Amino acid sequence: MPSRRHLLAGSAAAAGLAALPQLPVAAPAAAGGAEGAAQRPPNLVVVLADDLGHGDLGAYGQKLITTPRIDRLAAEGLRFTDAYAAAAVCAPSRAALLTGLHTGHAAVRANPDSGGQGALRDGDTTVAEVLRARGYRTGLFGKWGFGPEAADQPSHPGARGFEEFYGYIDHGHAHEYYPAHLWHNAAEEPVAAGTFAPEAIAARALDFIDAHAAGPDPFLLFLTPNLPHAPSDIPDVGPYASRSWSASNKAHAAQISLLDAQVGAVVDRLRAHGIAERTVVLVASDNGPHEEGGVDPDLFDANGPLRGYKRNLYEGGVRVPLIAWAPGRIAAGTTSSRPTPPLPAQDAGRAKRVAEAVRQDRWKGVRFAPARDRLVPDAQWQFELYDLAADPGEQYDVAAANPSVVASLTTLLRSSWADAYPRRAWGLTLTSDGVTLTTRLANGTARAWTDVRVEPAVPAGWTAVPAGPATAASLAPGATLTTVWTVTAPGTAAGPVSATATTSEFRFTAATRFTPLPAPPTADSYLSDLPWVSAANGWGPVERDRSNGRKEAGDGTPIAFGGVTYPKGPGVHAPSEVVYHLGGRADRFTALVGIDDFSKNQSAAGATRAVVRADGRTLLTTGTLTAATGPVALDLDVRGVRLLHLLVEDANGNSAFDHTSWARARVTVR
Repeated sequence: MPSRRHLLAGSAAAAGLAALPQLPVAAPAAAGGAEGAAQRPPNLVVVLADDLGHGDLGAYGQKLITTPRIDRLAAEGLRFTDAYAAAAVCAPSRAALLTGLHTGHAAVRANPDSGGQGALRDGDTTVAEVLRARGYRTGLFGKWGFGPEAADQPSHPGARGFEEFYGYIDHGHAHEYYPAHLWHNAAEEPVAAGTFAPEAIAARALDFIDAHAAGPDPFLLFLTPNLPHAPSDIPDVGPYASRSWSASNKAHAAQISLLDAQVGAVVDRLRAHGIAERTVVLVASDNGPHEEGGVDPDLFDANGPLRGYKRNLYEGGVRVPLIAWAPGRIAAGTTSSRPTPPLPAQDAGRAKRVAEAVRQDRWKGVRFAPARDRLVPDAQWQFELYDLAADPGEQYDVAAANPSVVASLTTLLRSSWADAYPRRAWGLTLTSDGVTLTTRLANGTARAWTDVRVEPAVPAGWTAVPAGPATAASLAPGATLTTVWTVTAPGTAAGPVSATATTSEFRFTAATRFTPLPAPPTADSYLSDLPWVSAANGWGPVERDRSNGRKEAGDGTPIAFGGVTYPKGPGVHAPSEVVYHLGGRADRFTALVGIDDFSKNQSAAGATRAVVRADGRTLLTTGTLTAATGPVALDLDVRGVRLLHLLVEDANGNSAFDHTSWARARVTVR
């Protein structure tokens, strides 16, 4: 399991930072004057193009498309000749860049068309989260490329370390150059008709530089335009209008030149603010050149001397341009042939066969499964081996002459894939249950943290009292400081809560929304007369604020078993869950639960199971309930229980006619 140090090193290597002078590791103080500026870590600007080929820039041999600003950065900085994307398509490539994990370990391993819209998870810590904790201000402008397209979810840029975001969340939306809206942080922001999104996005990126140029904190800017991804849309093809090319090729060339101009505008803005000398700029691509929408990559020699394009794992699909520019840090006109980062990479192959690739020193292995199953024996794979030192264009397969190399790389590929790849927890999380807040600060690094402190912030008039330690002199590698805070809020209105954690090196923040639980019962009560915490798939009184006539408690559909009608109780449809707050006040829970006559009269096919849980532990699970079995009587000890969960599960794989009722559901209070 990788440590957080490995994560940061992996992410840095993916962006080419590993070849730069060592960056400071201590969190910067908000110091002023020359001494503070000298100690402050550099600003970081990463420009990630979308489908820009190894040969699409003048600095890499392009002859037809003009890219003077990026070419100048290459002349004044460091040009990598052997830089690699982690995949031949954008989503897994970007996930690897952000998280430092290759595609045999990362959460996102395929594009949406070959496995659904990929999403990052709470544990997928990104380089933005690491730098944010070290005091960086962070912004992403352009294509994010992961789903779902919603605000409050762990795959949103805001949840993965970017405090400001403007652009596209998911993969499909980013194909629209003239969208109706773009996302600004957690909200959809309408875009004026006729707005060319890459220009609006670039303008917001420049605004970010303006906002943070004066400090005191360094910044990380990710500019990720969807240029030059298909379709080849652009308002003006500019200098290419007179060329005897197709309209798609003219627009494609203009897209690349616009990307070049946007990079130039970023550099000009850095110089205008006087911060170019304390900024590192990286320009790269997420994979090789595309051949979509009528674009002919051969016209432009978009892959240079390499073989293949986007969507395959030959060098043209995964070797990308990478330029690092940092005046005063990087000597002008330098070149690196270091493979950055090393493969392995994985993709679904051009013919929908699973394909894997790895480079080790001079050797490049590409292998293809017979279909889409990567678990077939190695002997069924087609393995190709290329000596890149002698054959960079991968024209000569030398696998037959080098069986030991094939065997070694096959072993490496096999060992580099894990269906699940757990990572050590890192950073601060904050959760609430309506009564308490729980803060968890996890040290995922390889060294101890000192001077650890966690503090919540609640609205005025609220209190948060810790039930355990919220400070520590030291937090060991892999350890977690967990604190439960009892929250007292006037009334039941929800409010924003947050927490801050500091160590000698890091500062973390987390936020959530706290909804106070309804008051617990003070006397013996039918559950139908109590407010619920949450209700899913409830009928009658449970859904009085959702549907079914919004009836008052106890006035819903009558509950009957075998012709006997019972008072008071929620009716539900499997699968369902209704949660009540008992607050430790109740003594017994009694009920009669089963498939009622309402459902029985429609069909005898219903079959369910009822489950009662208390504060996360299961108190009871019934056998299968059907109209023929009749209901089951429950009498359970619920002393000390804070949250009571009533669940109904489908028991026969067919949720039709699964209406189930909790008749005379009642709690007694001590």
